[in-house]
Amino acid sequence: MCAGSGGPIVLPFPTDVIFTGELSHHDALLAIENGRIVIATFHSNSERGFLKEVMQPELVEGLKEAWAKVRREGWEGAEGEGVEVGVSEVDSDPYVVVRVPRKEEGKLSA
Repeated sequence: MCAGSGGPIVLPFPTDVIFTGELSHHDALLAIENGRIVIATFHSNSERGFLKEVMQPELVEGLKEAWAKVRREGWEGAEGEGVEVGVSEVDSDPYVVVRVPRKEEGKLSA
């Protein structure tokens, strides 16, 4: 799971599911062609506290239920104990908002 645009971060890892806010068209095609599932939730929706406070617990619960069902049904490869959902602890916004005033407001200011 990776907030924002996760392609360069999550694609190198051998995961079955890529859960991110944004993935380029070509990265999504590559992932799907390699048998992975891609879930993209829009960049801003996946940012900051939302992942830790809302999405991680909901995803953990949903995956627990799905994993239990898969194990009960005896699917091949479902021998493991379950899933782990991690959320990055490192986050910073790479953008700075610069306000450019209208002509009638006078000189420029940041």
